Amino acid sequence: MEIVPLEVDFTFLCRLQSRLIWIIIDLYQYNTFFWLIDRNDIEVKIMLNNEIQLHNSTNEAKNYTNRLILIDAFYIPFESIDSILNEQIEINIVIKNLNQSNQCQFSIKDQYSWKTLIGNYCDSTQSKTIFTQYAKCDFYSTKCVF
Repeated sequence: MEIVPLEVDFTFLCRLQSRLIWIIIDLYQYNTFFWLIDRNDIEVKIMLNNEIQLHNSTNEAKNYTNRLILIDAFYIPFESIDSILNEQIEINIVIKNLNQSNQCQFSIKDQYSWKTLIGNYCDSTQSKTIFTQYAKCDFYSTKCVF
């Protein structure tokens, strides 16, 4: 059994100068057997308002004494969300361990529209907290091992 992830942080950043929105996902794994986790087995998918699938991401792994942090940073050019600007914020995230066939799903929603969020919080010293509305994790592998 491998539990992926054990702890998850979502960070939302928005910068007007670069005209990019960033969604950063930190997966914390507190495990003494870090060598058992292959970064290539972890798949993160993000869907905005059930219309836009995010593909542009960078990732890295940070190894510490008592934890491993897998970081995925997805960037969204402003132009790519034109079709959902006036809709309320809805972000669906699926994190899968392809090798173990287990996954976690998260749903993040807010009453603000994407346009309001960009207009009020990009480059602002104030931050906007968006809460997870739903989370479900299948911690046990669905593969049979004999």
